[in-house]
Amino acid sequence: MGDGEARKRYILVNNPEEAERDKANRERALLRIREELERIGELNGAPHTKACCRLIAHETYGRYLKTDRLGQPRIDKAKIKVLLCWMALLLIRVAETKTGKAWRRQRRHLQMCT
Repeated sequence: MGDGEARKRYILVNNPEEAERDKANRERALLRIREELERIGELNGAPHTKACCRLIAHETYGRYLKTDRLGQPRIDKAKIKVLLCWMALLLIRVAETKTGKAWRRQRRHLQMCT
């Protein structure tokens, strides 16, 4: 992107090993979320509300959830599908200098790795 001395290039890389690892982690997270949703369903009153808020705000589990019109957490299948499409993709930014050698070196290295 851009012209001149400070061009930036972006490279998108797919890592199949990382995709498998991400898939296993995602399946474990979804299993834990389903268990937690079952447990929350058995609660009433303030404990129920607090448990819902904790689950939705959770750093890992919250990304797989949405809330219905009553504020109850539900697994968001659309989010899971989008996350699946982006698993194991890595975006690398190469800052190009005046010489232009950074991009050539990076491209050569990536070609050797594939």
